[in-house]
Amino acid sequence: MQYAPFRVGYEWWLPLDMVRILLLTSMMGFVSKACYMKVLMSQMLSLVFLVLFLYWRPYRRSFHGLVQALGMALPIFSTG
Repeated sequence: MQYAPFRVGYEWWLPLDMVRILLLTSMMGFVSKACYMKVLMSQMLSLVFLVLFLYWRPYRRSFHGLVQALGMALPIFSTG
């Protein structure tokens, strides 16, 4: 049996999550020269993706969704 973590029709979440990670790791350096703006933009981007994730809930198992949600919430709370 093939490992299929996503619900049917939500396979697009993985590329979208990769875009989120790319934006958080690579693009934040180009947002502003001020450190507080980079932190603010990172928090806002993380919050938007967390809300989208909780709205769509793309994973089949709730445990996978919980782990992903906690991982997505870490940048929001750890930089504040």
